[in-house]
Amino acid sequence: MKVLIVFNHFQVQDGVARTAIGMANALAAKDVQVVLKPLFKFDRSMTERLDPRVRIRPVFRCYFRGFPRLIGLAPKKLLNRWIVDDSFDIEVGLCMTLPIQIIAAYPDRKGGHEAIRFAWMHGYDIGLSLCREYERIGKVICVSKFNYEKLKENALGKFETDYAYNLVDDSAIREKGKGAARIRRTDGIQFVSVGRMSPEKGYMRLLDICKKLVIQGYHFSLWLIGDGPQRRELENYGRGLNLEGVVRFLGAQSNPHAYTAKADVFICSSFDEGYSTACTEAIMLGIPVLTTPVSGGKEIIEEAEAGLLVGMEDEELYYGLKTILDHPGYVEEWKGKLLETRERFSYKNRAQKLFDIFGI
Repeated sequence: MKVLIVFNHFQVQDGVARTAIGMANALAAKDVQVVLKPLFKFDRSMTERLDPRVRIRPVFRCYFRGFPRLIGLAPKKLLNRWIVDDSFDIEVGLCMTLPIQIIAAYPDRKGGHEAIRFAWMHGYDIGLSLCREYERIGKVICVSKFNYEKLKENALGKFETDYAYNLVDDSAIREKGKGAARIRRTDGIQFVSVGRMSPEKGYMRLLDICKKLVIQGYHFSLWLIGDGPQRRELENYGRGLNLEGVVRFLGAQSNPHAYTAKADVFICSSFDEGYSTACTEAIMLGIPVLTTPVSGGKEIIEEAEAGLLVGMEDEELYYGLKTILDHPGYVEEWKGKLLETRERFSYKNRAQKLFDIFGI
């Protein structure tokens, strides 16, 4: 069997890229031939995480603002002809929008070899803007049960739906968590968040909440790990709030797990997520999560039996952080519980669903 996985970026801070690696390694262990084709950003150092049997073939190897939209103007059948060949048994568009559009633009063949195709929906396609592509592909997989149930209701039987949680190598994550962090934690609760510095992550409001808590006399610190289009704006905003001694912007790290493992609580302040890979990785490291009710958030907290699910409003996120600062004993209770429950998120326990979907 030969499997093709097309997605946007191959970089450390990209949860989709880490999902692609988990899928590819699990399939390679089953003697499946896997080819990864990232379209844009390509961080060669990430190849160290791949099973040596997995082949990676970057397409453009570059990215600039507006580039995906420019490429998207090309006929999708032309892109399909260039990026996909007819040797694959399974073709996967691992994220919206362009990867799914490319997989959906397969040529109509009469007889002969025909691949099985999947659209992998990481967030939720509000309004089902890619409905025609989903219908043409025929099978849509969500990365959370929450999104699956919503999609099943809205699909009206036009295409098959299912869900499969992201595969993350928990043993590798824990090993990386033993690495050295280049910063020492200070007194009080140590919060951490890892993600792309962009508006949907909710970091601007998180800075406002930190300022409010500081004014109220709470002692804590927050590490923000990642890069992105909003990073400079966030750093300037943090300085304007005089948060230099509380919030540290650490940029993109080749091993963010070394920092998460040394924190007390991981924060997901996002307005929108699929099924947060970063939250899953924190739990694998034994670090409890505070998350907004993004898709998959409720599932993560319920399955972990630890951490805190808060509402989407700023005030609800504020009260979540305040609750932890008022009751620091919760952190040790949660960490103790995660020693029992984090196995539920393991690579071993979640790989079988992927194999079932692919018919392996």
